[in-house]
Amino acid sequence: MKSNRKTLVTRALQVFLVLGGVGAPMPSSWAQESHPSDASEPAGVEKDLGDFQEPGGLSAKEAARLAMESSNTVAKAMAAQRIAEAASDQALVAAMPRLDLSARYTRLSPINQASLTGGAPSAADIAATQMLIDGVADPNAQILFNQINQQNLAFSSFEFPVLLNQYVLNARLTFPVSDVFLSLLPAYAASENFAEAETLRVESERRSVALSGTEAFYNYVRARSALLVAESSVAQVETQRARIETLVKGGVLPAVDLTRIDAQLAAARVGVAQARGNVAVAAHMLRTLLHLPEKPNQNPDEIAVNEDLSRIPASPTSSRADLIATALAERVEVQAVRKLAKARRQVASARASQMLPHLSLQGNIDYANPNQRIFPQQEEFNMTWDVGAVLSWSPNDFFDAEAKTRGADAETLQAQEDLQSIEDAVALDVTTGVENLNTALASLEAAEAAVTAAEETHRIRSQQLTAGAIVASDLIDAEQDLTKARIQRIDALVAAHVAHARLQRALGR
Repeated sequence: MKSNRKTLVTRALQVFLVLGGVGAPMPSSWAQESHPSDASEPAGVEKDLGDFQEPGGLSAKEAARLAMESSNTVAKAMAAQRIAEAASDQALVAAMPRLDLSARYTRLSPINQASLTGGAPSAADIAATQMLIDGVADPNAQILFNQINQQNLAFSSFEFPVLLNQYVLNARLTFPVSDVFLSLLPAYAASENFAEAETLRVESERRSVALSGTEAFYNYVRARSALLVAESSVAQVETQRARIETLVKGGVLPAVDLTRIDAQLAAARVGVAQARGNVAVAAHMLRTLLHLPEKPNQNPDEIAVNEDLSRIPASPTSSRADLIATALAERVEVQAVRKLAKARRQVASARASQMLPHLSLQGNIDYANPNQRIFPQQEEFNMTWDVGAVLSWSPNDFFDAEAKTRGADAETLQAQEDLQSIEDAVALDVTTGVENLNTALASLEAAEAAVTAAEETHRIRSQQLTAGAIVASDLIDAEQDLTKARIQRIDALVAAHVAHARLQRALGR
């Protein structure tokens, strides 16, 4: 009975000294425990975030840059851009006059070429004709008849030459006049807009990847900060365990309180293990997205960070309507769809022109041996040329072009609807981004207040436990509330930075 009475008196004295403000000293063993080491003191946000000012470390901007430079999706978008640029070059070449050069050799089979008179006269016919001429008495007439006879003999024996080898060098220039102005040039303009749309899509992909890199960076910072809080919590619980153990041995607290603090210490160590796992996953995601190599003899989960996380993002001051207008003007996705819609209209115009007659100009130069236009044929090279105009129309082409035009008109309508959809999506992105940032900032303010309250509660509970005014479970609850509040403050701070980055992306910045 005396022992129990002594315990009650001792506890009452402790409560009076702590709560009543009496300055009388406590026993030395209690006084030592009432001022624990720094590990039991509530840590500020800077300590929770750790040392993130490491020289040469990774920053949010650097993470965004590395993500853009090493992204596979950006490389794929750039390949699509090169394809569109090549198609534009093809459309430009198609609008130019076409020059065709050719060289041809032909070997012909032998033929029997007929003469103009049916063949040369026989020897008897020649002798008879000559006898008649010789019988003419007039010498002048005889000379004239001899000349005529020789000409007849030469003409009767003439045959066209048979040339078995033919060589032709040809140059042809074709200019599709109507197609160039009504179809090919609009098609080229459309291909240019398609290429510009792909260029804008590359920039859009770069910005999306940059945001992903920024989010991965902040997720890693969140995981590392949570690990620091978990490790700090373990240190605090270990310190409190030592205090409770002293109080239990002194008979101030029952032994069950030591069992409870041991259970809390085990739970805190499990929290550290979970936090380390989260750091490993976040580090792997960050390294994968940024393609960061692992350095030899270094923990792959440790990535140096150099970022001022204590800087709180500011809430936008412009009105929502102004922000949406800015986003519609700056977002490359909107610009890309506008280019696409314009290109679709140009394609529809080009296809509609195919229903009209086609006018083309054409010129040829032939350098041939023998040249077919020279009579009689000679075994030598000669050059000739020709020019002409062709006006053509086909009902098959008309109906084919009409069907293609209807398809192009439908694609134009699709592009216009896509433009309206993306403008609506951008407006929603901006609205969501503004509200998420405001919510994150409000959550951060509430988290700061919660940490302040939890720290003060923890301080009072620690003193009350030393005085014996509360049981150990009350301090355990205060420890858990403080750890939870510190983690929520980290989550709120990182969420504010992520919300700010997403809003900047929504605004096209």
